[in-house]
Amino acid sequence: MTLPLQLQAQLQVLTFLGTVALVGIGMLAAVAFALVDRRRHVALAAGGTVAVIGAYAAALVALGAAGRDRVLGPGEPKVFCEVDCHLAYTVTRVRVTPTAAGDRYTVTVRTHFDEHSVAPWRGDDPIYPNARRVRVVDAAGHAWNPGTRGGTALSAPLRPGESHESTFTFDLPAGVTAPRLELTEAAAITRLLVGHENSPLHGKTVMALGRGFAAGG
Repeated sequence: MTLPLQLQAQLQVLTFLGTVALVGIGMLAAVAFALVDRRRHVALAAGGTVAVIGAYAAALVALGAAGRDRVLGPGEPKVFCEVDCHLAYTVTRVRVTPTAAGDRYTVTVRTHFDEHSVAPWRGDDPIYPNARRVRVVDAAGHAWNPGTRGGTALSAPLRPGESHESTFTFDLPAGVTAPRLELTEAAAITRLLVGHENSPLHGKTVMALGRGFAAGG
């Protein structure tokens, strides 16, 4: 059974915070018992803390290994859940220009704040997206960062129902097979969230880059 994206995101955060709290309590307990020379209790507290860390690490790796790569088709949105699933990113245009060394891909990404994802009482306050990492990857696992960026920054605030577009240019060498846009969270802490696509061994959700693609065109 696959859980809804929003529930997955909430469970990831709650599991991480709960684990941090348990580890903190275990460490404080071990220190407190050490101060009163309760060696057996120190060992129990330390052992429990290590067990919690080990269980979390095992879940992190196991669920990461179970996460599969997914390729979104042209125009198919990728939804980001920062506890709430408000933002969707879609490749709307791809222009490919031959260069002396290969091809230049100019990719336009549309960011949309889905107004249907908010509760009626939330109001019209803007959301400030977390930092994103953008690059192109190919079938062989090679990756390229954008050479130039244009349009609106991905970090620009959005109100419910609003959209903006950002443009990225990638210079790819000749012979690249199946280039895809990889747009992910940039925050390092996401590598420690169980089931997050940035966690160890987890597959990525990427966007296909069809030559000459234009949404609605």
